[in-house]
Amino acid sequence: EERSVALLEAAADAEAAATIAEEQAAGYEAMAIKKEFQSARDAEALIETETSAAEEAEVMVACAPIPGLDLFCETLGAIVEIGYQSVAALEGARAAIESISAVTAQRKEQAELTLALSKHEDAAASTLKAEEFQG
Repeated sequence: EERSVALLEAAADAEAAATIAEEQAAGYEAMAIKKEFQSARDAEALIETETSAAEEAEVMVACAPIPGLDLFCETLGAIVEIGYQSVAALEGARAAIESISAVTAQRKEQAELTLALSKHEDAAASTLKAEEFQG
């Protein structure tokens, strides 16, 4: 009888640990979704920056053949291009970091789900052994 009670307590403890692991997994899943969304937003910002840079380049090309303005356009175009390249690099890096964070969260989620499954199996085994001692 004592062995049966101990096994049922072990089963309850394993189920509690499984529940905690499942809650942790849900938290990691939410984090992964958030990071994936942020990565997509950063990628959209990168595309917008690159589109703006292309439009700006078209304006600079249009004013380059005008005498007197060609040097001004060339200088301004170089300054604007450096600015756009810096912003695009930053946005691209942000998108990459968010993607890496999402993958990390997904791996943590998977680890917690694996742990939860293991704890459920432990609980089931303890319950079966307890029933053997009772019966």
